[in-house]
Amino acid sequence: MKTHSYLTLYLVSILNVSLMAQTITVDLPVSRMVFQRSSANTATVPVRGSVQGQTTRIKGRLVARQGGQTTDWREGTIQNRTFQLNIPTTGGFYDLELIALAGNTELERYRRERIGVGEVFVVSGQSNNFGESGLGLPATDDRVSVVNQWQSDANQFDENAFSMAFVQAGSGTYCGPRNPLYIWGGLGDRLVARLGVPVLFLGAAHPGSSSQNWREAAQGIDR
Repeated sequence: MKTHSYLTLYLVSILNVSLMAQTITVDLPVSRMVFQRSSANTATVPVRGSVQGQTTRIKGRLVARQGGQTTDWREGTIQNRTFQLNIPTTGGFYDLELIALAGNTELERYRRERIGVGEVFVVSGQSNNFGESGLGLPATDDRVSVVNQWQSDANQFDENAFSMAFVQAGSGTYCGPRNPLYIWGGLGDRLVARLGVPVLFLGAAHPGSSSQNWREAAQGIDR
């Protein structure tokens, strides 16, 4: 009798774990990533990931968090358990909402917060734009983002090591992939207040670089 009871409890436990298993895994976008909008204040947010279990359909939308407008539901495509979905939208701060379905039966609802559509700035130049490590003007607005990465070797940069650690540009963060935070958090506050959309700074300034270096870089010349 006891053996039968233990076996029943074991099977129920396995069933509960199976039901609680995550169906949706999202690779892109990550939280606080900002996509560049067009001059018409529009952008298409790509959503990529994978699904498990009996999922045959995936639907998604962007829910307005601050600015922008909640989008209609869009249906994605699934092939070999990976999905892709593109959501057109306007400038604003959003939460991504996804639904995994088996036919018309909902299996899981997933939410990823703080996806930005706005302005992306690449910081270039020499030491005046690079700033100084340990000194920075942090942002207070939740919509100002940076990549929180510090590339310690000033003469080498590995693009394969580029981090996806997008964070709010607060105290103690970096303007990655290679710069201190410097003034960019404070400037971000001013830009967000004026433009009404999220902003992202990517730090690529290099002490001692010249205008010729940046001109050649823009032309794809690698020296």
